[in-house]
Amino acid sequence: MIVAVTMDLEATEATVLPDWMGERVRGALFGALKSQDADLATDTHADRSVQPYTVAWLGPRGEVRPGARGTVRWTALEAGVAQSIVTDVMPAIGETFDLSGQSWRVIARGVPPTADEPGSGRETEVPVAGGALAPNGAGAGEPGVASSPGALAPTVVMGTPRSPWAGTGTCEALARLHLIGGRRPAPRVELQFTTPTTFHSQGRSMPLPLPRLVFGSLLDRWNAFAPLRIDPEILVVVEQACTIARYDLRTEAVPLGGGLQIGFVGRCTYGLPPGRGIRPADEYAWRVLHLLANFAFFAGVGAKTTMGMGTVRLLPGR
Repeated sequence: MIVAVTMDLEATEATVLPDWMGERVRGALFGALKSQDADLATDTHADRSVQPYTVAWLGPRGEVRPGARGTVRWTALEAGVAQSIVTDVMPAIGETFDLSGQSWRVIARGVPPTADEPGSGRETEVPVAGGALAPNGAGAGEPGVASSPGALAPTVVMGTPRSPWAGTGTCEALARLHLIGGRRPAPRVELQFTTPTTFHSQGRSMPLPLPRLVFGSLLDRWNAFAPLRIDPEILVVVEQACTIARYDLRTEAVPLGGGLQIGFVGRCTYGLPPGRGIRPADEYAWRVLHLLANFAFFAGVGAKTTMGMGTVRLLPGR
């Protein structure tokens, strides 16, 4: 289970917010988790090479007047963290929420739809074509034997009209949708980088949406938490079969850790090199690319995603 939950908040009094709210939103997440399950909060907060959560503040900074609105967003890539956020943390939050030393009124919550209340956003019911995927690290990733062929895998929801940044799904459902059968992948994907995004590459900060950095970051997260491992060598093919087709980006400075992180925000479209179609040898790479582009909604991209950076989503095809 992977989830993205949101809370739309309204300021009840005038205040001055920090220039960057990511650390405050992260602190609020762990405060809420700790109040429900201290051991889980400690384990989630542990130092890891790939963290199982992201946070974001989608709202104003600096001087805020009463009535100003913003959105807290938390995502989880591990089932235990996801389940606790959905079933324990969110229901326990009342009509107000403390953030950055101020009490905000909760005006809406974006939580994954239940089986009795399906979402109305970008949903996909994914048919199981022949069986479950092999576990991460087991065999060569061949399909197993389905207990009920033709059954529906869990629905993937990425945004609803009321909560465009909330969603739920599973890595298995995303893999079945993009890697097994179905239509040929479209030769283009467009990503929206909503909060500043950067990468740590060869000891340097690299605020550029290069295909190998964007999809390499996503593949690291996928292989850390998904039951189906994808060979990192596929990135070589992705880089050969994919190029930046267009972009509308700007840089933005983020005050973190006593210094500044330079990131980029905006849109970037990835497509085929000029004059080239998807060749049979490239099709699997493009399937992986579409899988990772969808996974970005939950996983985030690049560095400091646990501090509010790297919030990304796939835009509908044009």
